[in-house]
Amino acid sequence: MSSRVKTLTARSISKTIAAAMNDAPFRGRVWSSFPAACNLVERDRVVSLVTPAVGDGPLNVVVESQEPFTDLKAGTEAMFDGEAINIGGHLKVNLQAAEVWNPLISWPEIAAPAMLALWEHLREQAAAGSLLTVWIPEIRPIRGVQIAFHETARGAAERLLLALQRGDQNGIIAHTSALAGLGAGATPAGDDFLMGLMAGLRAWPQFLSAGDLSAADACAFIVRAAAIRTHVFSTAHLRAAQAGEMSTGWHRLAAVLATNDGTAIQEAVDSLLAFGSSSGADALAGFVGPYLMTEPDKI
Repeated sequence: MSSRVKTLTARSISKTIAAAMNDAPFRGRVWSSFPAACNLVERDRVVSLVTPAVGDGPLNVVVESQEPFTDLKAGTEAMFDGEAINIGGHLKVNLQAAEVWNPLISWPEIAAPAMLALWEHLREQAAAGSLLTVWIPEIRPIRGVQIAFHETARGAAERLLLALQRGDQNGIIAHTSALAGLGAGATPAGDDFLMGLMAGLRAWPQFLSAGDLSAADACAFIVRAAAIRTHVFSTAHLRAAQAGEMSTGWHRLAAVLATNDGTAIQEAVDSLLAFGSSSGADALAGFVGPYLMTEPDKI
């Protein structure tokens, strides 16, 4: 490696990624790179190097730097040597001092008023470009190419939730397949909806009480169907959500929902809404679905 290699220190690493690195060598490539994130892939394994502004997540290694990934190109070789992740001859990320962060959320018992506060704030903040249009028809596009996209998403989401509520395994698979991979981006909108939905099944377990499925079983059916319809990066995030692992913003939301503090709930929701162009909103649309299906008068 040349003397021009940039060396960074990781401040934190997901417990899941740390365990995987210890269990098996990582030798992959850069899948995509942005100023604040560099996503590495080895077959079905994903590791995301991110800045503190992005923060902790189930697949993340947080580095002590701002916008360090501007010069990394897709396809560049990446490998872990036991102490650091080396990317081509350009970047070395030392993991030795990284604090291990646990991405697993233990959802507390959430009172209905807390979920209502979340939903009411989502209604106020919803924009037409996100899948919150599934629940808020008045903000759906009325013309242009987005009409078909939103109508497809709305129909698939509503039918998926009905299938989940009834314990209809074939329906879950069919309607998940219609959502998975729907939209553009590193994680398509339909996949973000599914990630949020899997969190919502655990946060609002009474939704599944009428059927025969547990949240774990329902999530397994969702990921099984979605994995063959989307790409490796998004599939890794879906599998993390299946395991109950979410980013730090979702941990914050779980904590404030337990307190039923309206202001804190709004702040946690706003933080998630700010993630990506619409990824946070799409995921929240999925998250709130189980609650709204048990409280249809709130829509």
